[in-house]
Amino acid sequence: MTDPTIAGALSALADLATAHGSIRVALTRWPERAPDPLRPPLERLSARLGLGAPISNAVASLRPSLGPEGDLLTAVVKLHLSTGAAVPPLLRAIAERIETRVETERRLSAGLAGVRASARLISALPFACLALLPIERSTLTDPIGMVLIATGSAVGAIGFVWMRRSVPSLSRLDDPIGDMAELVAAALRAGTPMSAALELAARGPLGHHRPHVERALRLARLGSRWHAAFALTKHPPLQELARVLQRSSGTGVPVAPALENWVLTRRASIAAEMETALKRAPVRMIPPLTLCVLPAFILLGLGPFVRDLAGIV
Repeated sequence: MTDPTIAGALSALADLATAHGSIRVALTRWPERAPDPLRPPLERLSARLGLGAPISNAVASLRPSLGPEGDLLTAVVKLHLSTGAAVPPLLRAIAERIETRVETERRLSAGLAGVRASARLISALPFACLALLPIERSTLTDPIGMVLIATGSAVGAIGFVWMRRSVPSLSRLDDPIGDMAELVAAALRAGTPMSAALELAARGPLGHHRPHVERALRLARLGSRWHAAFALTKHPPLQELARVLQRSSGTGVPVAPALENWVLTRRASIAAEMETALKRAPVRMIPPLTLCVLPAFILLGLGPFVRDLAGIV
């Protein structure tokens, strides 16, 4: 399921929850407003609710269709049922996060596609020479010829991998901690207590940050203040978040706006770093080009020709 489809579906559910004031009614009528690719699982959800299934259990069945956002939706529904927190702002926050990510990827994808195409074309040149070897009618079955092919192929393969790694990936835009902070801010604005907001946000896709976040949650449950719990993890992104929470606590500034400003600044910085990496990609391609691709081209392209021309058999 594509991200824009999920974002559109969550926005539609938020609108239905606002219009009807009941999450059960909104979920039951969700298939009417959802994008076509999501209608089959949502129709099954509506049928389960119509048969009296508990809301939490019915929503949990959407996890395979919604991916990580399915876990968040389940957590939002459980939070609403246990604390009465407003659902629409939380759903819109999740949808807006997805839309922001998609828009940033769309803006950078054109430049990234050009860099990737250049890297693939350059790194594939030595292997194109392999296809031309039968045309050259070079003698390559003797030990010297086999050494040329083996060495050139190995060096070319190293260059191919090196060139690929020189091109930045869109995964650099991933910011699970920023996403978590944004959802916490939305939950706080919806009237959720800080502890419940962080428990909710921790259900999202955190990647390699998850062990650190879970450690902070355990420390908070043992009585640590939230900024201290995050600081004690010694994990740089969480230490940044701890400083935001500590400043907010010390100055009396509401936490939600402070978190939102921090997330905006963080995302702008990540996008700027990605743009800089794209600009530097051609420079980063020079070492694999000179150390691997060109030697492989010489071994596979020019080596057999020069060898036959010199009469070495």
